[in-house]
Amino acid sequence: MTTATVSPEQHAATESPFAHALRAIKVFAGAVVSVALLGQYTDGIPEQ
Repeated sequence: MTTATVSPEQHAATESPFAHALRAIKVFAGAVVSVALLGQYTDGIPEQ
């Protein structure tokens, strides 16, 4: 399994607000997908 890291861009000061918002949306969407997949994975595990 691969993991993604979020690191600040070196050119963050020159980045447009639109690009910054788009990057934030992509990070949020990635987190939502991870939580959804984890939820599907844990649904198959029997409770102890």
